[in-house]
Order: sequence, then structure tokens, then C-alpha cells
Amino acid sequence: MHSINHLFTPEQRASLRADTPTPLYHQLFSLLKTRILNGTFSYGDRLPTEEQLSQAFGVSRITAKRAMDELSAGGLVARQRGRGTHVV
Repeated sequence: MHSINHLFTPEQRASLRADTPTPLYHQLFSLLKTRILNGTFSYGDRLPTEEQLSQAFGVSRITAKRAMDELSAGGLVARQRGRGTHVV
């Protein structure tokens, strides 16, 4: 997998805003969901870890975890402990 800096543009990494009514986890969820649906992340691709996402977007790991959990609940990704999160 490439460095996370190659997966998201600087604009995307700076796009999450704490001063909006939309929670940060939902902003991150929406960004990741869009990139899955538009084919940026394809079937079987491994997504960045919670830690990588939290560092790249300047959010807490809990925020990144909740965004990934929402993707999983929506049937967009499969999460496996020790193996990572993959697009399904």
C-alpha cells in the first residue's frame, strides 16, 4: 500500500472541519464512502489503518474508528482484526 499521502490530496486531508454541525467522524466517513463508490478504492483494496487516518486528517483515533465502523455497518468494507479493513 502506498503512503497515505498518496491516497488523499492535501485538500482532502485538510477538508475535515470541526466548526461545522456535521461530526468529524461523519465527514471522514463521507469522504471514504465517496472514494469507495467512485472507484478510487476498489474491491479488495485495503484501507489505511485507524492510526494512519487519524494522523493524516488530524482527528482522534476514536473518530477514525467510528468512521470505519460506519463503513462496515453500511456493508462497504469488511474489518478483520490483524488483517485490516478491505473494500467489499
